[in-house]
Amino acid sequence: MLPFHICYNHLRDALKKTKEGYFAEFLEILKYINPNILDDYFSQLFSFGYSIRVNIIKKYLNYAKDNSSKFVKTLNKAIS
Repeated sequence: MLPFHICYNHLRDALKKTKEGYFAEFLEILKYINPNILDDYFSQLFSFGYSIRVNIIKKYLNYAKDNSSKFVKTLNKAIS
């Protein structure tokens, strides 16, 4: 996996014991995320003339939510 995240090197180089807790809170947030919470942000972007593919973004977030454990395992694997 290529290092696309600004903290990738820090995450990758951390001690294994430290890495175990990195995504625990993220997993809990992801389990309960409501993609509709972004509607106001999408509206604001539209008002500034940005073209956003809202359905694709919401579909992705719903997929990540429905597969949150798998998603976090993939993230952990990327920094192992």
